Amino acid sequence: LENNQEIKNGKEWLRKEEWNKRLLNHIKNIEEETFTKEEVPQLIDDLFGNYEYKSHSGENTNKIKLKKLLPRISKPISEYYECNEEEICFDDIDFESTNYTTVPYKIIFGYAYFENSKITDLGNLTSIGGNANFKDSQITSLGNLTSIGGNAYFGNSKVTDLGNLTSIGGNADFKDSQITDLGNLTTIGGNAIFEDSQITSLGNLTSIGGNADFEDSQITNLGNLTTIGGTVYFGGSQITNLGNLTTIGGNADFEDSQITNLGNLTTIGGRAHFGHSQVTNLGNLITIGREAYFSDSQITSLGNLTTIGGNAYFKKSKITSLGNLTTIGGNVDFKYSQITSLGNLTTIGGNAIFENSQITSLGNLKTIGRSAIFSKDKIIDLGNLQYVGERIYCFENMLANNLEFDTLEEFKEYFYNKNKEGESKIL
Repeated sequence: LENNQEIKNGKEWLRKEEWNKRLLNHIKNIEEETFTKEEVPQLIDDLFGNYEYKSHSGENTNKIKLKKLLPRISKPISEYYECNEEEICFDDIDFESTNYTTVPYKIIFGYAYFENSKITDLGNLTSIGGNANFKDSQITSLGNLTSIGGNAYFGNSKVTDLGNLTSIGGNADFKDSQITDLGNLTTIGGNAIFEDSQITSLGNLTSIGGNADFEDSQITNLGNLTTIGGTVYFGGSQITNLGNLTTIGGNADFEDSQITNLGNLTTIGGRAHFGHSQVTNLGNLITIGREAYFSDSQITSLGNLTTIGGNAYFKKSKITSLGNLTTIGGNVDFKYSQITSLGNLTTIGGNAIFENSQITSLGNLKTIGRSAIFSKDKIIDLGNLQYVGERIYCFENMLANNLEFDTLEEFKEYFYNKNKEGESKIL
């Protein structure tokens, strides 16, 4: 898991470095007056794409410098968008302070505030680089607008139609909005807030980069959604099926949800909470990146699950076998669980608590990273256990009674001597 994280961090570092190089190259070409319209698409992506790499003092300094230089390339930008240079707004704009009823721009590089404005028609506007706030505006349709680079606020607005909008780079807040259909929207780069919204279907949406809140929403179907990059809340929602969803990058909370089967979901990057949920089948789930809570759940089998990166809680769960699970990165507590077999489990990274468990053999388990606690359990066989990182505690169990061992070697030596004396047949 640590190697995987290092690889992920390495890729992110490389991505950041490549992005910075492109920013510097844009700056160089602008200052040397060699920037052409063919470079505009990459410029737009570098400015408004998903590259949230900030310096210690805030926004990336190269990005700040590049934004200030934009007016110097109004000609190639206007050529690319096939508009007049006057139809390009390089700054933030608050339409409340204008008398416009129709937006006179084709592209706005900064923020666009429509709150309390006279704007009723977005005209030929196709792109907003920063945030867009439609609260208390007169706008009902987004018309030709295809992208919003920052956050989009639709709460308490009259917007009912997203028009040609395909991408929101930041957060999308639909709470208390009039929108019922996401239309052509395929990507939300940040958080998606559907709580107390009128949206019933996600339509063509395939990706949410941040968190997704479905609590108290009207959504019943995830449609074409395949990826949620952050944490997702299903509790109190109408969703019964995860559809095409394959990846949740953050935490997944199924408590008080109506979901019974995880379907095509293969990865939960953060914590997974199944307690007090209706989930009975993990479907295609292979990896849980952090803690896994099975206590008070309806799950009886781990299915295809091979890896739990953090702690695993099986207390008062209905699971009887760990199946294909090979790795638990943190602590595991089998206390009062129904598990009788560790299956393919080879590694426990933290503490292993077998107190009051039904397990009789450690089977294929080779490594316990920290302490092992045997108390009032039924274990009589250590199986393939080769390493325990810290102390071994035995209290009122079949291996020993109120004894502590500093190492596995001491533990095994104790039983070797017992066997020689004919006092024990264990091991």
